[in-house]
Amino acid sequence: MSAASPPADPPAAPLAIEDGSRLRLGVYLAALLAGLLALGLLDVRAPLALAVLLAAAACLAAGLLLPRPRIAVLRITGLGVALAALLALAGPFAATLGAGQGLAALSGGASFWPHVLVLLFGSRVLAELSDARFSLFWRDPLDPRGRGRAQSIGAACLGGLCLTLLFGHFVGALAVAPGALDPASIVLRAFTGATVVHIAIIALFFTVLAALADAGLRLMEDAAVLSALRRFCQDEVAAGRPLARSALGRLVAQRFFAFSHTRAVQGVIAACLGPNGAGGEPDAAQRTLAAIHLASRRFLRALLSFLPLLGFLGTVIGLTAAIGGLPADLGPEAGARLDIGASLLGLAVKFETTLLGLLGGLLGSLLLALLESRESEIAAECRRLSEVAGDG
Repeated sequence: MSAASPPADPPAAPLAIEDGSRLRLGVYLAALLAGLLALGLLDVRAPLALAVLLAAAACLAAGLLLPRPRIAVLRITGLGVALAALLALAGPFAATLGAGQGLAALSGGASFWPHVLVLLFGSRVLAELSDARFSLFWRDPLDPRGRGRAQSIGAACLGGLCLTLLFGHFVGALAVAPGALDPASIVLRAFTGATVVHIAIIALFFTVLAALADAGLRLMEDAAVLSALRRFCQDEVAAGRPLARSALGRLVAQRFFAFSHTRAVQGVIAACLGPNGAGGEPDAAQRTLAAIHLASRRFLRALLSFLPLLGFLGTVIGLTAAIGGLPADLGPEAGARLDIGASLLGLAVKFETTLLGLLGGLLGSLLLALLESRESEIAAECRRLSEVAGDG
């Protein structure tokens, strides 16, 4: 028997979202609906915005009250989250781009916290739906409710925008003297820049951070499953039931069927039932799972590469504007009005976006390296765990 085949005696219960996931999803939906209603009471006045709010509330209420395993209900819930997020983003970001005040304008006034709550719980709803649908897909690829995606891109985007609002609220209002040249002032001035490129880089960085946080939650789930596997093996040994690797692999596949979509379970099964036993080559199921996670990781790496590129783009735009104004500044009519010091200071400001993009890329790459290091350690622990069984 290989790990790619289903367990010999799978549980008789029908495929459905687990009780824990169902409870979390219900709590997130209720919190999202409450945040949306608070946003409507404090900030929604236009008829179009009111119509969007009512449509989002109806979709979220349907997702909260109707049976969730149905594919139509999952889609309605996703639509409600999208409408709620659109409503939460329209106010603060439209004011920011219109006023040209940078992140300081993201405070949102009295309705700031409802905006944050809508984005936060919208992100959690999408992440929970993605995890549940991936679990369904892994157990039964023919189930239309399932989806072969390990992480939700929408959840990362909403989480990143929520962090951007919080960052703008607490840090964006800080004032830095334009002529201060110490490293702390330079960095802080870059983070509080008022241009669209500054805000885009910060929002992209926090989107990467939110995606890393979601990947970290998946890693915590793998670690928890690995701990449960260790206790299971300890109980088997303490009960005097030494198992061959193949028998251990089959037991793990049966007892941990609800967590068969996790890398910890697939790692132990592959180590026990792989072509060469423990330490053998990954089987088809483990390769498929690794490919799904790799697809999410490629998207994350692409976002990381965009950070310095976006920063360089902002610098190029600024330099282009500065160079375009040089003929007028150097013309005969300029006379003694030409201020070289002010021009150089303006050029220094143009490089803030490059600095911001490089800092974001460096920090994101460091966090990604730490995450992947821990993932490799858990994979090695899974292979080592299979060695508690004999070769018989």
